[in-house]
Amino acid sequence: MTRSPGWALLALVACGGGSKTRSVPPDGDVASASDVRLAVDGAMDAAAADRATVGDRTATLDMEVADRVVDRVVIEGKTPVFVVVGYAGRRLRSVDLGRTWIDDQRLEAGNGADNQFLLRTVAFHNGVFVAAGWQIHTSPDGTVWTQRTNPVRQWVGDLGVGNNVVAGVGGVGDTWYSADGITWMTGTKLVGAGRSVAFGNGMFMGRTDVGSWWRSTDGRSWTLDSGGHGQAIAFCDGAFKDVTACSGPAGKSVVRGAGVWVRIRGTRLERSDDGVTWTGRDVGPPSMQAIAYGLAP
Repeated sequence: MTRSPGWALLALVACGGGSKTRSVPPDGDVASASDVRLAVDGAMDAAAADRATVGDRTATLDMEVADRVVDRVVIEGKTPVFVVVGYAGRRLRSVDLGRTWIDDQRLEAGNGADNQFLLRTVAFHNGVFVAAGWQIHTSPDGTVWTQRTNPVRQWVGDLGVGNNVVAGVGGVGDTWYSADGITWMTGTKLVGAGRSVAFGNGMFMGRTDVGSWWRSTDGRSWTLDSGGHGQAIAFCDGAFKDVTACSGPAGKSVVRGAGVWVRIRGTRLERSDDGVTWTGRDVGPPSMQAIAYGLAP
């Protein structure tokens, strides 16, 4: 069997004898449930766990025997985490590739409204999750959150990550940027409220509610690119497009990490190995707005 350089060889041994092997990339972007789903011959009366190491990289996989799928993945000593945010300042996280959701936190009681507690967007940058709306909160793991200073009295509509910064667009055309996700500065003002932003080919592109696209390389200086756009923006299929024109899942309500897709559908959270077939469950109100993936300590 030929393997690409840098891949780890994972061995899972069943109780009672017999084993199967499968090449598993240690890379956090592609080590997935489907990559390591193995049919193990022989009796299995206890969960199997093994470790695979390439150099100083170690991937640890705890197997749930009933499903024979990955229950927890640790990549290079860190845990893949999905975080969703939404109304009432809601924040949930998953540490098992989107199968279950824990730590349901709120900034206010009830189902929330379009108010100061609504978290419209979330991103992962420089080792921290950033959740933003009128307020900006950061967390290293999606569990413990710290409120940061918003330098303007407006809401952040969306965040994008690239070129070593996290950049945001939002209310009345305000823009934000940060090198660490913690200290925020303001950039060029856009015409119209910024509703979505994407990063690709070394550039940010933001969309305002008047249908204009604005481009930036640093999140600070923005230049009008084009007009007449009617949908949220996404970078997909190698180009910036209206999100509905993408050939696969795109936008701030879906993310790919650790080889799986996870998406929001109102109050329902779903996961997919291929971006086509989805499974999940309804977690109840309030509805969620955005999702991010990152590696936490």
